[in-house]
Amino acid sequence: MAQYQYSTLEPTEKKIRLLLVERGERYRPIKCWLFDSYPDEEKGVSYKALSYPWVTTVIGWTIQTHTIDVSGNQFTVTENLYSALLEIRSAYEDVRLWVDSICINQNDKQEKGHQVKQMGDIYEGAEEVLIWLGPKSDGTTSLMELITWVDSEAKDTHALGGEEDWVSLCGRLMERRFQDPNVDTLPTQREALQTLLERPWFNRVWILQEFAKARKATIMCGSGSCPARTFALMPSLMGLEAPEHTQAVLDIMPQIRKNTWWSSQRTLHSLLVKFRKTQATPARDKIYALLGISEDANDSEKFYPCYEKDDGQVIRDTLSFLLFGEILDSNYALPAATLSALSHPIYLLAQRVFDWIKKLGWYYDTKSEEGLRDEVYAPNVVIDYQSLTGKDPWTVTGPEWAAQAIGLVESFDACQHKYGHTIIRLPQPGTAPRPDRATALAQCTGTMVKKSVNGAPLLQDGGRAIFDVVRLPELEAKGENPWRITRQEVVLAKLEENKAQGHPPQKRQAKEPEAKDEGGRVSPKRRRHSHHEDIKGAKREPPVTGNIEEIAKRVLEKYGEPPLQDLVDEKWPASQIVMTHILNAMLSSARISHDIAKRALKYLLDAKYNDLEVLHKTTWRQRADFLSEAGILPGDEESDVARAKLAIELREIKGLGPLGVEICLGYIQGYFPKVAPFLATRCLETAKKIGMGDDVDAIFKAVGSDPESMARMEAALTRVRFEKREGEFRTRAMSL
Repeated sequence: MAQYQYSTLEPTEKKIRLLLVERGERYRPIKCWLFDSYPDEEKGVSYKALSYPWVTTVIGWTIQTHTIDVSGNQFTVTENLYSALLEIRSAYEDVRLWVDSICINQNDKQEKGHQVKQMGDIYEGAEEVLIWLGPKSDGTTSLMELITWVDSEAKDTHALGGEEDWVSLCGRLMERRFQDPNVDTLPTQREALQTLLERPWFNRVWILQEFAKARKATIMCGSGSCPARTFALMPSLMGLEAPEHTQAVLDIMPQIRKNTWWSSQRTLHSLLVKFRKTQATPARDKIYALLGISEDANDSEKFYPCYEKDDGQVIRDTLSFLLFGEILDSNYALPAATLSALSHPIYLLAQRVFDWIKKLGWYYDTKSEEGLRDEVYAPNVVIDYQSLTGKDPWTVTGPEWAAQAIGLVESFDACQHKYGHTIIRLPQPGTAPRPDRATALAQCTGTMVKKSVNGAPLLQDGGRAIFDVVRLPELEAKGENPWRITRQEVVLAKLEENKAQGHPPQKRQAKEPEAKDEGGRVSPKRRRHSHHEDIKGAKREPPVTGNIEEIAKRVLEKYGEPPLQDLVDEKWPASQIVMTHILNAMLSSARISHDIAKRALKYLLDAKYNDLEVLHKTTWRQRADFLSEAGILPGDEESDVARAKLAIELREIKGLGPLGVEICLGYIQGYFPKVAPFLATRCLETAKKIGMGDDVDAIFKAVGSDPESMARMEAALTRVRFEKREGEFRTRAMSL
């Protein structure tokens, strides 16, 4: 039997090929037919589309090929595609299918570019997208059955007129399932889900375009299957934390995507950054796979898949589009060396060229004049801070500027500078392997903290940083990093506003009117969290005032159990107590029900995951090191500074988030008085509703200035809010 020979698809037409898989028993050879059609149902026929990984790395899944019959000719397919076709084939009816490796002539670069440009329409036009994860493994069949049951029950509830949203409904059904004493498969199913989330399919960049526009999608694993819309919810419902890029993939499953990041602006740059860890071969496919789902590049007439260009040309086109919104003529190609989201070099620059930008932020934050002078700045440097000060750029020696810069940051108690998404621009022509100079563009943010603002940032700005750097031969001869900054410019996001003021933003910070007593004296009263404004147009409760001490006493008496009193042993080491509250904060701020969060926390504590010695041997080592070595535990600083520094460090914990940081601070103040007084934003809102007001100091005084009572107040107000008990205290407050 001869090898299959493709006929030509005219690039001017929107034709595609479809694969008709003939009906047959599992033991019979696979027989198919290729025919031309259209992705539009009005012109073509209904079909399903397959999404699968081309190359497999699952243990025990060998990479080999099989031969199938396509239109009476031999066609070679990979092992995983062959396995998928066996499961998709029906014994009773033919199946019309679109499979990229068969329906596109992979050896015709022109056709491939034309077909790739249509892939968004192809998957959107399919009646169903079949997602093949691979063969079954331990627990996967049981997991598929569980997900199918949850989906079926939720669908029936909606059919009967239920108005509960899909996520909440599935969560409630899962809780009911877990509470069934006859069901003991949860550990096996959780392990199976964790294994599935590590399958190669989730790392392929092409999958994004393949199901991002799918009307309906089904997950297939071996002979088992389940609806993708419910599969996407399972990590959070079962207490698992999916890897960042995997969660981003789950978030665009059908019926889920409208409530996730997918509904916000999707630029090509944001997609490249979000999915930088996905895989594609060749490298240009990492860009082409995202064009169809980006909002700015999808309809570009100049930027489209072209497999006749090499990777370097495509990277230059991408950078040109990102910075200028168009593809420049080749004679004026953007002189860029690398895009960090792609990690693909055009010119080979040693990692050393990036070292100085990392050291810049580090030496600012550690206030190291010596580090800036000796390792960052050239002998002479131009400083352009016009967007901050309104003044013209000035030239200064490197040592002088290092001293001035440290003088600026020393006026703050703490600061944090971050630089990311760096693009290196080289002089053109860029064929020289060792350029003497370059320009770097980076996103930058700076946060400064000072005691006088009660632990909140005094200054927080961000924008674009531009650096000119040179290679100094005398340093290179000594074996040192030769790259040094000769020009530094910062362009803030609020540039026009800063120019209008003509002086640094921190000097322009608005101050609230000072409260005065009856004698005209300035009141020492301070308010925290005043930056959380009411949403415009939202219905607001009428203000309620009352005797703070009386209300605080009643709240504590009724709901003021110590936080996690049934889980935390006061005899534990400080680090173990803090880790317990961090775990609780992460779970409480996650998208799972309160009951599941409590059960998950107990599970983690039973496994001693709050013990730093245990964590040292797990994948949470960085968090353990962070607690024990990075100075996260409050020391002898004053409360505002200790709390601010602690909050900054807590934000570095992946998965905690702003809400989790507040929960953690509110609870650990009972063990570390330097954190007190503190109440989370939501607790302050509840306190205001029940007549206690939103002055943290006043509430702290009302509970006897006792940090432990303040932690109990945090827990009590949380419970009042969760159980909607505000009415109990509002009525009494009005009468006081």
